[in-house]
Amino acid sequence: MTVCRNCGKRWGLFKTYKIVFANDGVECPNCGKKQYLSGSSLINLLFGSTVIIFFILVPFLVKLSNEEEQIY
Repeated sequence: MTVCRNCGKRWGLFKTYKIVFANDGVECPNCGKKQYLSGSSLINLLFGSTVIIFFILVPFLVKLSNEEEQIY
């Protein structure tokens, strides 16, 4: 769960989603200090989004063949 790095208070689900889509950070509801996504969180979100999009698109990208074909 998301925790403020200044005061240590846990954030709720709504605040956590809000910071993901905020470009300029979000203030902690407890201490008022502005918090930002860490670099590792950005990388994790990017990788996770890519994997999810890949699995959603796979059924639309796969075509079958009656014979084994070579990759050129």
